[in-house]
Amino acid sequence: MNDNGQKLIGVQELAELLSLPPASVRRYARCGKLPFFKVGRLLRFDVDEVKAAIKEGDGYAISTATSRR
Repeated sequence: MNDNGQKLIGVQELAELLSLPPASVRRYARCGKLPFFKVGRLLRFDVDEVKAAIKEGDGYAISTATSRR
């Protein structure tokens, strides 16, 4: 959980939620399109922050990536 009491999820869980491969989630996080936290070597995501980033357009490439297949 983060400071706000929200549950943080891992790469695999977020990939399933967004219908993306885990490698794409890692790539989007690395290039700054997804907000994340590092816990040791692991990436953790707050689902509300990810949804807000996508809605605000910060994650525009994410929302269109699956529709281009």
